[in-house]
Amino acid sequence: MLPICELSSKPGSRDLDQVEVYASDAIEHSDETALMQGGLILIALLAGGDYSQGVIGIGTWIAHGLARCGYGDMLNELVAENQDTEGC
Repeated sequence: MLPICELSSKPGSRDLDQVEVYASDAIEHSDETALMQGGLILIALLAGGDYSQGVIGIGTWIAHGLARCGYGDMLNELVAENQDTEGC
């Protein structure tokens, strides 16, 4: 079970004294999220964040829906298979 941390603060504040910790196992088995690693990566890529704008027109709602359909996990498996065959 991997911890996933989120630093949070009040809007407009630079005070990062609060940390919320989520366990990957809890995210995977939650009825609301039900996501594995591939789904979380897909959401990050599609919806973006402070590191990337993501795909224009796809927000977190659509990205989460696509991730729950298993597309992130499928992409994760394809990448792993290609790394094995191409010597990456």
